Amino acid sequence: MDARALPFLDGHVVPELARFEVLGRPLSAVANGVLRAPAVRCTYIATVACSEELEVEAWARARLELDMHVDELADLDVEFASLDRVDRDGVVALWLDDAVRAAWDAAAEVDDRPLELHVRAGTCVLVGRVGVADRAGMERVVAVVGALAAAPERRAADLVAGLAGALRAPGPPRLRLDAAGPVAATSGIEVEVSVCLAPGPDCAARAVRTVLRASATDAAPLVVVDPALARGRRPDRHGRLVEAGGWLADGPVPAALHAALDRARPSALVVAADAIRVALPAAADARQLDAALGVIATAVGDARRSPYR
Repeated sequence: MDARALPFLDGHVVPELARFEVLGRPLSAVANGVLRAPAVRCTYIATVACSEELEVEAWARARLELDMHVDELADLDVEFASLDRVDRDGVVALWLDDAVRAAWDAAAEVDDRPLELHVRAGTCVLVGRVGVADRAGMERVVAVVGALAAAPERRAADLVAGLAGALRAPGPPRLRLDAAGPVAATSGIEVEVSVCLAPGPDCAARAVRTVLRASATDAAPLVVVDPALARGRRPDRHGRLVEAGGWLADGPVPAALHAALDRARPSALVVAADAIRVALPAAADARQLDAALGVIATAVGDARRSPYR
């Protein structure tokens, strides 16, 4: 087999950007360039033993390294040979979703040595071995980086789909943490929806959550918290929290708002003078988003009637 035309790379690389060289003793053929598939630029380096005549054994296995940078994954920091990881702030669950896990499981059968995936500050490096004639195996490995690169796009699409008829503006096509997202509307109220990680008025600690925010005018402050929410993740600015019908609140909770909260089960509701925020755990589904919009509509209506004053 010609080391300059390894079958497993065929169809997966950009031909005009492909490079080939022979290095070391014993000789190794090194092919490098750019893959066709992922949503972002991904480079490859394939290394395999070869002869002086640039021949490669048909049964040989090449070491493969794939490198790409995904801006949206800047907060994901993992280095492992398995997807079973402790996920303290929800970032791993957000980006290593079902699509990534399915691709990973399929690629695990390509070689008896496990794949290694390193992600840090947006730089993603996948290392493994592929048979030089194994086109299907290469396709499964490439699918892993493809799924990872497309995760922000899938998450953005899921958020837009979850808002359904309430959607007014879809926002960026790729989700970015702590950045502007889609805009929805409920009862004539404009609601900004974003997925946050950094601490904020609704959460005192770093944690992935979906936050809905609507502007308010001179609303009386109120904080309502799910008792199950860890103390370190509760809003850090509030009065004394007391039990309020299955919630913790620092003020009276009107019956209509209480019912809306029961339907949505947010981690926190924060009413401030200028804004009302509802925080949902992790990446919210359509039912949670719809119910949270109901909380916003009720809270804004109550703020206009000033029931907390």
